[in-house]
Amino acid sequence: MREVIIVLLIVDVLIILLGLPLAFGWVKRNSHYGLRTKRTLADPTIWDQANRFAGRALILAAGLHSVFCILQLSSVIQLSPSLTAAALTAGVGAAGALAFHRAGGATGGETVGRH
Repeated sequence: MREVIIVLLIVDVLIILLGLPLAFGWVKRNSHYGLRTKRTLADPTIWDQANRFAGRALILAAGLHSVFCILQLSSVIQLSPSLTAAALTAGVGAAGALAFHRAGGATGGETVGRH
């Protein structure tokens, strides 16, 4: 079980590393990396806002999950490896869904920039 938690921590670090360039706005519009929708690819301002949000959301999700994993490794809490992996999947999925919604989602609605 310890090995699974360590692998999940490595995945958390990779997600954080992938989220940092997005959160800092270092990723320009492209067809390979970032939150790519019709709206984000069509407008550089929407691209920047949506991807900064997506990067922060990914960093938050993976950061919280890594704390959860560290608590498991230190025996503060004990859960099954599958539940721990599901928590990471749910966190990253929620981050992606929030970022997609903020970018206007599939409908192209005006949600970017609203607070």
